[in-house]
Amino acid sequence: MKHTYVLVHGSWHGGWCWTAVAKHLVEQGHKVYAPTLTGHGLDVERVGVTHQDCVDSLVQYIEKRDLRNIILVGHSWGGNMLCGAAPRIADRLQRIIFWSAFVLDDGESILDALPPDYVALFKHLADSSPDYTVSLPWEVWRGAFMQDSGEEAARLAFSLLSPEPMHLLKPVLIKFHLAYYPSNPVWNGVLPKGRAHLEKGPGDNAARNVLRQQCDTYGSPRRRADR
Repeated sequence: MKHTYVLVHGSWHGGWCWTAVAKHLVEQGHKVYAPTLTGHGLDVERVGVTHQDCVDSLVQYIEKRDLRNIILVGHSWGGNMLCGAAPRIADRLQRIIFWSAFVLDDGESILDALPPDYVALFKHLADSSPDYTVSLPWEVWRGAFMQDSGEEAARLAFSLLSPEPMHLLKPVLIKFHLAYYPSNPVWNGVLPKGRAHLEKGPGDNAARNVLRQQCDTYGSPRRRADR
């Protein structure tokens, strides 16, 4: 049976990150869509972009193309996009898949689900930027995000990353209930509460050490009363 997939990227990424996956699925005869959500990608406006803007862009992308009976896949931060979009397009969904993705409790934000080391570093990097975005240093990307890949692949991906608006990590999830949707979701690689995909797998200790070193290098985040 052939399916229609919509693949939703995580923080710092765009639809480009699904290229290899999309190629494989297309070769199997499936239709694949991989949108880049508002505020992501190179040379785009990020100031003032909200979590709702990103959810709206995903919903509009699907509705504009009149996609139906879709398998909606979210990775990492993309899982939060699924939670926001799914109630609005429930009649278009065949299945939702959280692939190593955040699945938050009602009233919880991504920052609540991250380890303190990550929260401290992200807040400091955002405070240090001109537009309150988080740009990952190479050492953090290599040591905590792609520590198990080859050097060439890690550098290629790093070159395509874009700054992530810090505001997109703050909003809380409100009333996402899977029972309302037409079929059961697939929980592949779902993140247990309080853990992040950045520290998943055999590189856990190395990832934690890199983050601690970066926090020591950059110092503690400043408080921003206006944010």
